[in-house]
Amino acid sequence: MFEVLIASVAGARSSAGPARIHAERVAMAAADRRCRLLSDRDRRRLEAGVVQARSALMRAGGSEAAADAQAAEARRAVALKPCSDPVLLAEAARLRDSFAALDGVSQMDFAGWTARRWGADAWRIVHDAPGGARAGMIAAGSGLAVAVETPDATSVRSARLVLRDSARARPNELIALSAAGPAPALTRAIWAAERRPAESRPRIKAPPRAGHLFVFPAEAADALARLDPREPVWFEIDRPGRVERIRVTVADFAPARAFLAP
Repeated sequence: MFEVLIASVAGARSSAGPARIHAERVAMAAADRRCRLLSDRDRRRLEAGVVQARSALMRAGGSEAAADAQAAEARRAVALKPCSDPVLLAEAARLRDSFAALDGVSQMDFAGWTARRWGADAWRIVHDAPGGARAGMIAAGSGLAVAVETPDATSVRSARLVLRDSARARPNELIALSAAGPAPALTRAIWAAERRPAESRPRIKAPPRAGHLFVFPAEAADALARLDPREPVWFEIDRPGRVERIRVTVADFAPARAFLAP
């Protein structure tokens, strides 16, 4: 069994919790990079699984340093195994079967987000915030774009995504201050590139709800995917005389995005 190969990795000997899942996925990803056991598409899916497992490990209380150390141990555990090792080959076959089963899944829930391959409207990754606002990604052309939607048609001026400035702050600094709102000295803003009518609708033929949809440039998705899963970001919407602030935790944004990748 595959867990035998990673028995020396810290945390991997426990029951199937975040540490063991993280170690297994990191080890198999390392073996696959060396031995090319999976297709390119399945390799991307496994890499997304590594990100998801790391996210779960850190949200369960693990630190960046501990996750990095465990990943290094997991890679060492399989580094000298031959590519013909029957345990590696069996695990690769199991992963291929698991990924093939995902092809028939149209919707999946991730921590903080719901990803769907199709639906009644253009929303593909969804976080429904208190008060009716919606954030995530919409289908845009041949790809996806980060967006935020208001639940009403009252006047709005602009919108921006406020997130940690990696040149000025580490993740733990923003996590500690998140309850007080974004700290200007530690954050940067990505402004929406476009405003449209709202997209959300309950059924395919139903009219969309009243509201405004702000669509962000491509850099927004990459910036979100690089953040620590415990970090907050804020969608800020400028209304006459006030700023509406929608706080979202990054959580499993990157794995949700990977689930939709072709």
